Amino acid sequence: TINEKTKVLTAKKEGTVKVTFKDETSGKTSSATITVVAPPQEEEEEELPEDELFGYDVEDGGVIITEVYDSTVTSLIIPNSFANYKVTAIGDSAFEGLSDLKTVKIPSTVTSIGDYAFGSCSSLMQIELPSGLKYLGEGAFEYCESLTQVSIPKGIEELLSGTFSGCSALKSVELGSVKAIGDEAFYECVSLASVSIPSTVKTIGTSAFEICEKLATITLKSGLEYLDDYAFAGCLKLTTVSLPTSLEYLGSGAFDGCEMLKSATIPSSVEDIGSGVFDNCSESLKLRVKRNSAGHEFAEDEEIPYSVY
Repeated sequence: TINEKTKVLTAKKEGTVKVTFKDETSGKTSSATITVVAPPQEEEEEELPEDELFGYDVEDGGVIITEVYDSTVTSLIIPNSFANYKVTAIGDSAFEGLSDLKTVKIPSTVTSIGDYAFGSCSSLMQIELPSGLKYLGEGAFEYCESLTQVSIPKGIEELLSGTFSGCSALKSVELGSVKAIGDEAFYECVSLASVSIPSTVKTIGTSAFEICEKLATITLKSGLEYLDDYAFAGCLKLTTVSLPTSLEYLGSGAFDGCEMLKSATIPSSVEDIGSGVFDNCSESLKLRVKRNSAGHEFAEDEEIPYSVY
């Protein structure tokens, strides 16, 4: 309909209408076809049911666990869904500081565990990470002082800074297919006695295994290219180390304070060596180096006994 006074055309419903106009001066007529579409209706925000134990949000069609209401809880079974939405993530600091928490079961639907998600859960003894996990945040399990073992799923490509820092009871680590071990990832894991670095690992970050006082055996497989500063500093039980032929950089203080270290092999692939790599090691330390290599030059400059192979 057209309001005769305001000349405003008002549509009562959706559809197509042909409108004819007449010029009052010339008497000529013209027409136009108008398609009327109803404006989009605003979607009402869905009201999610509350849970007695868990706080959560829904993002991108999945549930993110944000908190636990009971700070004294000792055991948790995280459901795989809320309100018909799959649980896909555990948010940053979601369970941080739950000092009484001993066990937790994570559903297979979870693909992301946020920064400090389980930080300082000092009583947490075991954790089984879901096989579909793609992201493990910084400090996710730092200072979980009762955690004894961990297996990293193959979907995790990088252990970020401080992931298991301060896990003083940690004895067994399986690193899956990670490509990078971040700074202080296993810093001060004082019960860790051995570790095998898979061939997928390209870089080991600053202080990654520093002050792992019981670490007596490390296996560094070919593929490692970058061993950063103080990576294994303060590993008091370490007696021998053979660096892989893929290594290119050996960081400053990498084995500083390894008081029992008596033998180390530096391959010719190493092109750049930092300062004080073997400071404060055993007085009987002897290096094995390739003639005319960076390792050879380093041994002479540092006045460390060596043999050529």
